[in-house]
Parts: sequence; structure tokens; C-alpha cells
Amino acid sequence: MPCSIALLGLSASLADGGHQKVSILAALAKATCPVQAVFLRDDAVVPANHALNLPFNVAGRIMPGMSHLPHWRDPDAVAAVVAGL
Repeated sequence: MPCSIALLGLSASLADGGHQKVSILAALAKATCPVQAVFLRDDAVVPANHALNLPFNVAGRIMPGMSHLPHWRDPDAVAAVVAGL
């Protein structure tokens, strides 16, 4: 199966009409270990305002920037967040 067909299938199973089909918020709310979510302020794929939907037990961190992968944008900052857990 060509990669593009596999990616289209994966995409169709995860999103419909530009909206996610799967939410992990309930699972995050049940977490018994420290959890932090890192967002980039100007991410066009997962907007930073999605941090407002996080359960109370999950800390949201918003980094400046507009790429989609915070660990590529500033690996040292993300590593510091992980090390702080």
C-alpha cells in the first residue's frame, strides 16, 4: 500500500470535516501521574486555545512560535518541562 493511501486512511479515521473524531481529555482527567501539555502559541494545526479544554489536573504550557512541533522548535525548553516532571 503506498504511503499516501495509508495516510489518507489514517486521517479519515482520526478526523472528519476538519474536526477530531477522538478525544483524549477523559483519559487525561483520569491520569494519576503529573501531566503537562505543550502548545505553540500560533500553531495552525492545534491552536493554543485548546489548552483551555484541558482537565484541571493537566498543566498547559504555551510556548511562543508558530510551528506545530514544539519539541523541534525548542527542544531544550520541552526537555526542561519533561525533566521537571
